Amino acid sequence: MSKPVKQFRAGNISASIFMNTVKKDGKEYKFPTIQLQRSYKKEGEENWTNESMNCKLQDCAKIQIILGEVQKELMLKAKSTDDTEN
Repeated sequence: MSKPVKQFRAGNISASIFMNTVKKDGKEYKFPTIQLQRSYKKEGEENWTNESMNCKLQDCAKIQIILGEVQKELMLKAKSTDDTEN
């Protein structure tokens, strides 16, 4: 596997950008792909486990929208739970 051209990390979550090349009709095209990864250790195990997802540039906005909606939903539920406990 090639090396990423750039990496970003926040705790156990990372995103890496890879440049890929494809040949089509005698021409060479370059395009970025993104690998999202979550690393964690299972209880009682020494080795790290990695989960990853590969996507293209056009997927980034969709992923951001979906994660934003999930975050809002969970935060609103947590807020309403907090309100009913007081």
